[in-house]
Amino acid sequence: MVDSPSLPAFPLDSDLTDCLLTTLRDFESLQAFISSSKFIYSIFRCRQNSILGAVAHSQFGLALPQAMRLVKCLDRNHSSGLAHELQCEADFAQDFTITPAQARLLQNHAAIVRALEDIYSWREKDPRFKSSQLSAAESLRFQKSVYRFWLLAAMYGPGAVVDERLGDRGGNHLELKDSIVTKQITFLLSFGEVELLGIDEVHGFFLDLAEWALVKHTTSPTRARFSDRNDIFLVWSGPAVILDAFRGKWPSFRLVNSQWYGTWRAMTYAFFASEIGSITGGRVLSTIRQRFILDDHFLENVDCSRCEGLPSLSRADSLWSLCNWEYMILTITPSRLGSFLSFEKRRPLEMLMSFTEAIESIPYPQFIEEIFDVRSEGYKDWKKEDWLCTQCMTKMLSGNIQTWFDERATGAGASRDPSVSHVVPSG
Repeated sequence: MVDSPSLPAFPLDSDLTDCLLTTLRDFESLQAFISSSKFIYSIFRCRQNSILGAVAHSQFGLALPQAMRLVKCLDRNHSSGLAHELQCEADFAQDFTITPAQARLLQNHAAIVRALEDIYSWREKDPRFKSSQLSAAESLRFQKSVYRFWLLAAMYGPGAVVDERLGDRGGNHLELKDSIVTKQITFLLSFGEVELLGIDEVHGFFLDLAEWALVKHTTSPTRARFSDRNDIFLVWSGPAVILDAFRGKWPSFRLVNSQWYGTWRAMTYAFFASEIGSITGGRVLSTIRQRFILDDHFLENVDCSRCEGLPSLSRADSLWSLCNWEYMILTITPSRLGSFLSFEKRRPLEMLMSFTEAIESIPYPQFIEEIFDVRSEGYKDWKKEDWLCTQCMTKMLSGNIQTWFDERATGAGASRDPSVSHVVPSG
């Protein structure tokens, strides 16, 4: 047993310092604390197992088993392995050892999950706020589900496939692909019905983020390497890659051979769309997806201010205002906007190209704001702060886009200096 260091000129003795370290709420605070004093660092070195364990429990709470299972998988390179070869979540419910390297990985993962939770809350819970509005219970369900999906992606996603043992050797790719899909399904079947619903919702959220990123950053030079179908590739590359893509930073690693695309497509469109429904009693097959993570969300009790649309509509997907115009680009895409022009304007190719350039030259929220600025008399009482359904927003855009484009073409629109609403969480 290592003796505690002798006490220097420090206000606390070894035991009290140890007690203080174990009460810190996260690894970031611990790092700052032990870096402030050689004495504190020496205490940490002597008792790091208990200190790291205590801080991990404080930071991750009931999501620690899921977070640690992912770290252990990455630490031991279990990619493409079998579910039964991994430690179970229950193995991390009691005492276990965390190395400093694993603590750093946990901290990095936590920052990614926290940023994704902010976006998830903005997109699914309450679009009025950029930071998470999830309750403690909702946040826990989200975090657990993210770590579970992350583990699945780490074991069987593109990173595993391009591993030397899988992707770079000769052999029967079709058999190997089928084997990976089988392992993925076997892994998912190791979870209970409720856990599967959470994984399914996170998968759907990630797919939505990936699709949005491909549309939003379509003019990015690094984005050009990705075809539109690579939304599934991004999803199965894991949460870190998805978050980067959302922020406009695209993966630097090479894309796997296109024949591997079917592996994740099979999981996305076959397993999650149908098989998980049979496992969970068909609940996720409903037209309006039943939620597991959220208990409620802001837009479920909000109606369109113009048409007071049907209550059965999915509010998170169909109501738009200043605070979530940025996300509307996935629903009313730039490519669709050209169809709102008059036939005479759309017919000449150079005119259509000019329109496309005008759309791509400004942020999407600024474009919507400029449409409101030039709206005709019939829309004067339509406010930017109003909640509009997709149908009414489409009506608003199609009814005024011609005026906007004409002003842009003559230079009137370009001279505007509207305030741009940057509503995407910065993470």
